[in-house]
Amino acid sequence: MNLDPSITDILTKLIEELPDYVAVYDSYGKGVYFNAAARNLFQVENSNLLPKIGDFMPDWARKIILGKGLAAALEHGSWASISAILDPAQQEQIVYQLLMTYRLQGKLYLCSICRPIQTLKTEQALVLLEKVFDTMQEGLMITDSRSVIKLVNPAFTAVTGYEPEEVVGKTPQILKSGRHDQEFYKQMWSQLISTGHWSGEVWNRRKSGEIYPEWLSISAIREGDTVTHYVAIFSDITALKLSESKLQYLANHDALTGLPNRTLFYDRFKMAIARAEKEKTKIAVLFLDLDKFKPVNDVHGHHLGDLLLQATAERLQSCVREEDTVARIGGDEFLVLITSLKKPQDAAKAAEKIIQVITQPFLIEGLLFQIGISIGISIYPSDGLTANELIDKADAAMYIAKAGGGNEYRFSSS
Repeated sequence: MNLDPSITDILTKLIEELPDYVAVYDSYGKGVYFNAAARNLFQVENSNLLPKIGDFMPDWARKIILGKGLAAALEHGSWASISAILDPAQQEQIVYQLLMTYRLQGKLYLCSICRPIQTLKTEQALVLLEKVFDTMQEGLMITDSRSVIKLVNPAFTAVTGYEPEEVVGKTPQILKSGRHDQEFYKQMWSQLISTGHWSGEVWNRRKSGEIYPEWLSISAIREGDTVTHYVAIFSDITALKLSESKLQYLANHDALTGLPNRTLFYDRFKMAIARAEKEKTKIAVLFLDLDKFKPVNDVHGHHLGDLLLQATAERLQSCVREEDTVARIGGDEFLVLITSLKKPQDAAKAAEKIIQVITQPFLIEGLLFQIGISIGISIYPSDGLTANELIDKADAAMYIAKAGGGNEYRFSSS
């Protein structure tokens, strides 16, 4: 729709003079326009220094806006909910926030309009708050100053499993998981009393008995200097924790075999060094390279090759103690970290066992495979003091073993 320039000027002046806080952000979240009310509130005058989306917001509101709010606005074109902003004095102001996305000359923009709750007429506020209360996806719980639960919303029931009549009149202790000690709650209440706010990760217990993680934000409601109520807003972050755990696992393990990767091997090596210094023992690093593995991939394909590597990893793990580490560092190469060695001959015994186990035939999808293995051994501290030094020397020793025909081991110092 092409508007007359005079109409555009009128609309611009209307937005500029609105008492609501209006902000426009580009696709990178950088502020490109704040109306007068927003500039005055956040005390910004230079258009090049406008805040990014999420700035001047308490943690709980920022997580909602940058998570569900932004995703919903991008998908549906708009999103609205109760939120909060912080003035330069870090005072929290509860607002009704509307997010809208639009395109202009091929570029994506996000418009945020915030209206302080107290500016709404009583009837409007009650209707709005009732809708938000019933439809918000975050759990909400209101207690009196003695922490007795007075009100919960439907999302509270969806997350915890407790119906309102089961918790109203009781305290939030009904949700305690037992995973936090008294010091944790002492620090929580200390901050809540001194600042009026607390937010953080908490593990609670559902009615079913299941323990789950949530992101919890608590605010104190005051009349004058007296706290009358506490408002708690929380989100179930089980899926997020599972994703974090999975990412952490993938960052430290080989995707094919599930063995530790080079990164985790280095971490284990550091711990082994500390233990060796304390116990006055030695450490062995074994560099393993499979013999006759390449023909398996060339003749039978990578699928069977991958299955053979997985079976090899299982056999290698069966050859060492629980406190030792088997890692895959790529292709058909593996590392073994043997700790608490009394003498180098103990590493030789481990190498002999590995050769004996790996040279036994593998039965994979009805086919028999016979491979071998060459092993190089380096000893801490005589062959090196760092993981890289010991790996390099064990690697060199492995090539000597392979040049001798394979299915052998060689010490770096031999």
